[in-house]
Amino acid sequence: MRGVVALLLGLSLVVLVTRQVRFNVMRSLPYGLYGVSAAPETLVPGDLVFVRTPATVRLMAQLYGWPWGILALLKPVAAVGRQMVCDLGRRLVIDGQDWGPIYPTSHDGQPLPSWLMPGECRQLDADQIFVASPVDGSLDSRYVGPIDRHLISTTAVPWWTWGGSVHAAPH
Repeated sequence: MRGVVALLLGLSLVVLVTRQVRFNVMRSLPYGLYGVSAAPETLVPGDLVFVRTPATVRLMAQLYGWPWGILALLKPVAAVGRQMVCDLGRRLVIDGQDWGPIYPTSHDGQPLPSWLMPGECRQLDADQIFVASPVDGSLDSRYVGPIDRHLISTTAVPWWTWGGSVHAAPH
């Protein structure tokens, strides 16, 4: 027990002193501690990023009664500017690779919007990032569209996590 308390106190001190650690409590990626750093000029698919929550997402969460006071969401980058993103048979397809289903409802049964119409493809603008979580029903770009690059606040690296895979990947 003393070891756990010492570990938690030590981690708390690191967070207070450096502010370079964040704790993820959202289902989109495993719970736990993530080291953070300034986002580089160039992001690539697979990078983990903290996204400042767009106003449209905060409004949707409020309308659905989701308890969101969260200003930044941790999400994996699935596509970057100029990549082609498609809804093919209610499957997310990026540059020809299947990234998984596009669900009609959230994990709690709420209807989800769709950024793409079934069968539609769109090329991302140069300054857009498409985020998609490996977790079923995660609220991400499949439903709200791409994120403007300026909304990416930091990148993240998992330090101590539990409850799932950290990496998004094609299926």
